[in-house]
Amino acid sequence: MTVRERLMAEIGDLPNGLVVQALALIQFLKVDYLRRQTALASGGFYRPRSGRSPLRHAGKWAGDDLLDCLDLVRSNRGIV
Repeated sequence: MTVRERLMAEIGDLPNGLVVQALALIQFLKVDYLRRQTALASGGFYRPRSGRSPLRHAGKWAGDDLLDCLDLVRSNRGIV
């Protein structure tokens, strides 16, 4: 039995609600695969690291809303 045949057999055993989710997953996988292939073919998508530390931004907050931003983060922490 090929992989495709096994997949079809598994899909055949699923309830309708899961078939809808399986279809959405397969469509996502196809789109993601095509996006990656297109990006790789065009030379994009991969961006090497710069080697610079993100800590270079530490202590350089520009603006007067730092405390407001921190309050927003604290008030929304753990909310999903």
